[in-house]
Amino acid sequence: MSRAGLIFGMFAAVVAGVGVMMAPFTSTDAFLPAGSAFESPGLVLAGSLLLAFALPVATVLLAGSGTAVARGGLLGLGVTAAVVGLPNLVSGLSLPGVRLAAGPILVLVGAAGMIAAAFLPTATTPDAAQDDEAGEITLPGIRRLRIVTGVLAVLTSAAAIVGALTPQVVITETLNGPQSPSRSALLVAGLLVGLLGLVMFTAGPAAYARPALSVAWVTIPLAGTAVLTMAVTATELGAGLTPGPGVLWTALAIVGSAITACCSVVAGMVERDETTDPATAFGDGPALPGADLLTPLVAAGILAIGAFGTPSILAPDYVEPALWSSFGTPSWGLLVALLTVLGACVLAPRCRPARAAALLAGAACVAGLRAAELPLVGDEIAGAHAGLGWWLALGCALALVIAAVLAARGSIHTPKPRSGSIR
Repeated sequence: MSRAGLIFGMFAAVVAGVGVMMAPFTSTDAFLPAGSAFESPGLVLAGSLLLAFALPVATVLLAGSGTAVARGGLLGLGVTAAVVGLPNLVSGLSLPGVRLAAGPILVLVGAAGMIAAAFLPTATTPDAAQDDEAGEITLPGIRRLRIVTGVLAVLTSAAAIVGALTPQVVITETLNGPQSPSRSALLVAGLLVGLLGLVMFTAGPAAYARPALSVAWVTIPLAGTAVLTMAVTATELGAGLTPGPGVLWTALAIVGSAITACCSVVAGMVERDETTDPATAFGDGPALPGADLLTPLVAAGILAIGAFGTPSILAPDYVEPALWSSFGTPSWGLLVALLTVLGACVLAPRCRPARAAALLAGAACVAGLRAAELPLVGDEIAGAHAGLGWWLALGCALALVIAAVLAARGSIHTPKPRSGSIR
């Protein structure tokens, strides 16, 4: 399968994922309400989010499959999207009191794009022909993948910034409802991801920004789910409160961050294959971390469990969702952030020193954003003060910074490679 077809299929999946989250149609019938996925019942919202995530993520994962598998996978994803969008399109065109909306149109456009990508001809270059005979996809070069990752990061950053600056809850078209206090954290997360995305366009620093971006992307779901909980609560309460435009932009930012992470991981895989002998990607055996690096990594992992699992802000009339208590919409962001930080702590000892330092620096940013919630959010919560989670997040960020410094100094030791291998 050609590179152009694979990239075209990825962008088509993103378009379809956006359409899934939009309103299926508009209605003038009071007994037939029509709204976006965030105004739907919990099960409908969960299914829409699952499909919106699955379409682009599955497309990225198909990059590591054989050509036949990739074609079949894209075809199946396209048919799935079409099955979702076509009934809504027909309803908007045929039912009385119902009008066509942009949501199903985007879904069908994305579905058509994925189906078309599945049938695009394979590249005819000698290298591509050899790859096709081997049953593998020809992946884009590392430079092109870095640029694509940077573009996705910048677009995700823009969506997060717009989501933070636009109302999440509205009463009327000209009157805004109560806004989420976490929008400042979403703004900071968007700026962080955008900065790393811009660095991805450079030739040299992009190699070190990519590992950081592979972890820092999770700051957007961490802050974004906290922002979305305001709209979810407003929808449950009713009383004329409806989700505002900020909800859609925030949701797009969360989906975009996941897609950015997938592309960043694929870029890392290609980067390792292009710069290292695959048979000795980590030397002759597993990397052996030094004792001075292992200590802060273990400490950071233990502290992260408490930092993301317990409330960081306490107030008399405020109960912050966490993992171990008051599980809510923001808890999903906390869970993804915790797993990402723990994954970075596990993978860092197997990375080269500079890459490990960048990876741990990205994890430190995630823990740092968790600690920064108190100064960013506390001003809008009466009587807010630091909880146990805040102190643990501060300690986790400090431990990760120490580990990053030690990694940069070469505290990761790998066995001596065999003769002829590339370090």
